Amino acid sequence: MLHRPIHTIGADEVHVWQLLADRLTDAAPALAMLAPEERQRMNCFAHAGDRHLFAWSRGLMRSVLASYLGCACGDLSFTVNAFGKPVLRTKGENLPLHFNLSHSRGAIALAVTSVHPSVAFVAMSCFVVGLGMGLVATPTLIAAQSSVAWNERGVVTGTNMFSRSIGSSVGVALFGAIANGIIASSAGGAQDPGTVQAASTAVFVAVAIAAALTIVAGLAMPRSRVEDVELRRPAPAAE
Repeated sequence: MLHRPIHTIGADEVHVWQLLADRLTDAAPALAMLAPEERQRMNCFAHAGDRHLFAWSRGLMRSVLASYLGCACGDLSFTVNAFGKPVLRTKGENLPLHFNLSHSRGAIALAVTSVHPSVAFVAMSCFVVGLGMGLVATPTLIAAQSSVAWNERGVVTGTNMFSRSIGSSVGVALFGAIANGIIASSAGGAQDPGTVQAASTAVFVAVAIAAALTIVAGLAMPRSRVEDVELRRPAPAAE
């Protein structure tokens, strides 16, 4: 049994742990940490790959949380919330840790924090992000459509949607390269919270630059209405 926590977390920190389970062939170390009810649930999966992923996701969750709480993996007890997510089982006292476990296609991620997030703050953040998206995406498309004649609006709409898809793909690749470059150049790597924070800050700075360029591009759009475009079109030749 552990006598003291191996890892500590500050009040303003979020630690993210990741594991590529598809690169691990033997799940015996993870199975040894599972409780009987977890083994029973794992055996309900029909495919061996799903059982393998479940075992390693729960093993990662137990080993990481035990390293913060200073206890053995088997001493942890879990229940599920209304969304089916695992939560630490307590006897009425405040939870010392809050976490979220997710996995997909062999990749497992576990986020850990010591502060319970404010629902109001999260809701307000989502509202601001959604408001910004709504005030940029749709009005920009309408402005572009209004600057051309009716018979050209299909081309403008298609170009806008295509550019948005390409921009999203290139943006994700670019921002990911920035974050990975900072993490790779750090001695602590992805396990160092300071490195992850620096990489995240660089990504947000890059997003701010992209937003500024978007504003400049919006200001450079033609200031014409469809009525003006129609008036400038040459009259059809008389037969």
